[in-house]
Amino acid sequence: MAMAILLSGCNVTTTDVCEIKPEAQCPNADLRGANLQEADLEGGNLPGAFLTSADLSDANLTAASLSGADLHGANLHGANLRDADLRGAYLNGAKLWDADLTGADLSGASLRGADLSSADLSGAKLRGAKYSANTLWSARFYRSGAVLVEDDD
Repeated sequence: MAMAILLSGCNVTTTDVCEIKPEAQCPNADLRGANLQEADLEGGNLPGAFLTSADLSDANLTAASLSGADLHGANLHGANLRDADLRGAYLNGAKLWDADLTGADLSGASLRGADLSSADLSGAKLRGAKYSANTLWSARFYRSGAVLVEDDD
């Protein structure tokens, strides 16, 4: 049975629920601090979602749309974000160690202070991604010879 979470500001008499399941349709959902550990959101549509400090450890977010989502301080340890759309996502201080970001699009994402140690960034797009001296990168990232490219804008 799929887990359902009521969105912020909703009440039980409305139908405004975000059902946590593969291909979930939850744009702009307010899931701040939610426990979504091991949740299966493969192919989910969560652009602009508020997932600040949410626990998404070991979650399946394969090919999920999280563009513009606020994942500040979220725990994504061991999460599967393969081919996920994270364009413009706010991942400052997020814990992404051991996450699979293979083929993910992180263009324009904010990664300041994020922990990407042991994360797999093979084939990830990082054009215009913002980072800081506190961003921890995977040693595999450096060995791959990949480089971060700033936008020309």
